[in-house]
Amino acid sequence: MVGSGTKTFTDQVGSPSFFSFVYPWKAAAISVYYQRSSDFQSHSFFEGLSLSTGEALPRYDQVETKFKLEIFGFAAAFKLGSKVSIGGSAQASRVSLDSLGRFTYATSLALVQGTLAPNVSGTKFTWNAGILLTPVPKVSLGGVYKKGAKTEFLQDFRITLTDGLKTTDVGSPIPTIVPINVPDVFGGGLAMRFTESWTVLADVLRIRYSQASLSPEQANIYQSLGFGGNNAAYEPLTDKTEFHVGTEYTWSAGSDWVFAVRAGYYSDPDHDGIKGIDAQQHHGTVGGGVVIKNQVQIDVAGNFAKNIRDGVLSLVVRF
Repeated sequence: MVGSGTKTFTDQVGSPSFFSFVYPWKAAAISVYYQRSSDFQSHSFFEGLSLSTGEALPRYDQVETKFKLEIFGFAAAFKLGSKVSIGGSAQASRVSLDSLGRFTYATSLALVQGTLAPNVSGTKFTWNAGILLTPVPKVSLGGVYKKGAKTEFLQDFRITLTDGLKTTDVGSPIPTIVPINVPDVFGGGLAMRFTESWTVLADVLRIRYSQASLSPEQANIYQSLGFGGNNAAYEPLTDKTEFHVGTEYTWSAGSDWVFAVRAGYYSDPDHDGIKGIDAQQHHGTVGGGVVIKNQVQIDVAGNFAKNIRDGVLSLVVRF
């Protein structure tokens, strides 16, 4: 490619994030739930000049991606005395990918186009487990392990030539493995209730991004195809640590209304897999809510970072 520069592309996604039904029974609770933990959409289009034939002829790189991770699960929690609670869940994680990666360039004889366009989905069964300790009434300690879904799809990369009105394949399609691995997550946290109204929480999560890293063979295929615009180079993924901290303040208005305001921060380490681009971000969060007659709870929250603006609305009804 000839030329250099950058370009900004913007995409927005709106989707339901979580539904659940919880039934408490004595010292236990069971629930069924649906979670859309990822709903991602992006696109990019770059154009320049190719010198692959010794002539400065147009070339175009196009990438469009829609990725979704949906979880259907069953969970149970048990209180073992006054200081220990344990819980776990079994869940079906459905991963879907609808993507298009294409480069197009002209020669003096024909139009050359390479395309990788997986439109695939698959379901894997995973699990989560957690423990909560309350050594004293105003201090809680917790730990969690989340097993990620891991799958891969086999797709064909095709190169075609268009000469006039005729389009033909160049050679046989090249089998290409598209891995989609949701990394495992484990961590722990601490909550301290300084007064009846004010609580501070902090936790640390270790995310095993290396489980989603491409093999050297897969990386060579992606780099040779030049997907991502201007031949973006692949960078192996490594495990990263996230830090979260937040606080909540509550107060009552009469016997039927309880209000809350919240604020927080969490780190988001670089895990884009593209060499030379640091996608690390720092997030600030704000929110608030109200509980009406201990039956209806409404919460709103916002998540703000360099490249992200999220808004969340939630509703809880107790029967």
